[in-house]
Amino acid sequence: MSMTVKAYLLGDDEAVREIRRFTVDPEVSDTTFEYLSGKSCDVFSSLRGSAVKMFYRDEDEDLVEFSTDEELRMGLACMEHNTLRVFIKEKDPLDALAPPTFITLPSQASLHPNVTCEACNGPVVGVRFKCSICPNYDLCSDCQVQGTHTEHALLPISEPQKEGCMTGFLTKARSRVFFVLGRCGLLGTSR
Repeated sequence: MSMTVKAYLLGDDEAVREIRRFTVDPEVSDTTFEYLSGKSCDVFSSLRGSAVKMFYRDEDEDLVEFSTDEELRMGLACMEHNTLRVFIKEKDPLDALAPPTFITLPSQASLHPNVTCEACNGPVVGVRFKCSICPNYDLCSDCQVQGTHTEHALLPISEPQKEGCMTGFLTKARSRVFFVLGRCGLLGTSR
């Protein structure tokens, strides 16, 4: 038995820009998200080559986004009269380009005096990432975001420390890190 899809192309303001109907090919025994999104992009010529978000309307009349086969099966359960209503929105291309934000920098980024990034040899401004294992190993936030020195836990330090303050800080931090990781005793720390 074939299934009809009624696809609504939504604009930025959630208003319907265009409506298309198509049938799912009878030889497709199990409709998948990949198949449905590809077929939808084919019928809307403006979407070819674009990334899209897909939604169905649930029993509470809410638009529910789906992006997996399992979520699509939930949408198929809301189907009426053998017609699946799919709402499609083009993804904003800038969303994919935005780098993930890990730590919010203070409004006045502070220079950590006498600290140099081990990866780029530049000054450390803003958040300083101190290795919990390696002595005297620091990274700037740019190098940390790039995944430099992932073999050890890095401790974020947002405010510059006074001379000599790091020794006590690291001793406490190492004991906490190793206790959490279940590696007590590796550095001679005790529980």
